[in-house]
Amino acid sequence: MWKLANLSPLPKESPLTECDQLRPISLTNVIMRLFERIIFQEEIRHLSKLIIDKNQYAYRKNSNTTAALIKCQHHWLKWLDDKANFIRVISFDFSKAFDSVPHDILTQKLKSTNLNPYIINWLINFISCRKQRVTVDGTVTNFVNINRGVPQ
Repeated sequence: MWKLANLSPLPKESPLTECDQLRPISLTNVIMRLFERIIFQEEIRHLSKLIIDKNQYAYRKNSNTTAALIKCQHHWLKWLDDKANFIRVISFDFSKAFDSVPHDILTQKLKSTNLNPYIINWLINFISCRKQRVTVDGTVTNFVNINRGVPQ
């Protein structure tokens, strides 16, 4: 019960014309979500400030892609003012990033932190042996095992 999730695909944009326009949202147990929130507030928030690079803008509180673009533009204009002839920009799109996180790599990363070992073990246990099913308009699939990715 604690590791079961109902996946609800929500449209990213309207009107919906393709499946790629759906964002899968995992609806997990209410008690587990409450526990996650407590763990985050008490244990993980301060650690995330230490290990997440200040130049990462996505998935951080009070941060967004607009701020990232403004910072990039500032640097580009500064380089051009300093007599740069051109600027090369490489952009990556890590689509479906939450769905593709390998559990073994996440486990290694967690173990390399200063996080309380009990919390690390709880997090590893929480992402291991998970099952999910898809729910769309009242139609529900069978549960399937999940061996990568994290709930969002």
